Amino acid sequence: MILFVVGPWLVNGVVCFTRQVAQLVEDNRRLQATISKLRDTTSTQAARLEEELSSKTRSVEILQEKLAAQSDYDEVKRELRSVRPQSLLSLLLYSLPAALRAAQNCRYLIYSEADFEVFRRGDTLHRWG
Repeated sequence: MILFVVGPWLVNGVVCFTRQVAQLVEDNRRLQATISKLRDTTSTQAARLEEELSSKTRSVEILQEKLAAQSDYDEVKRELRSVRPQSLLSLLLYSLPAALRAAQNCRYLIYSEADFEVFRRGDTLHRWG
């Protein structure tokens, strides 16, 4: 049997080395926990940002549709502005005779109501038009 004689400096060195290994194991455990926490936080943030991006993309699409509809409305408005003067002129030219006839018919209607009143009273009728 062989006995080794160990000096105090060797025992102190082994104890010191054991403490360093234990400290490194503890540091490694804490760093692993921090990495795990960061992964969870990062994946949660990424999911939230993707959801926000999807929502914003849909909002942009809706606004683009509204803008397209508005541009169609503006185009129709421009067309109406160019058509309106022609339409008003044609309306006046074609409906003026009908309006004059309607006004004259009203005059006759007034006269005929007046004639009826005169007839009822027995007076003579005087027309000024």
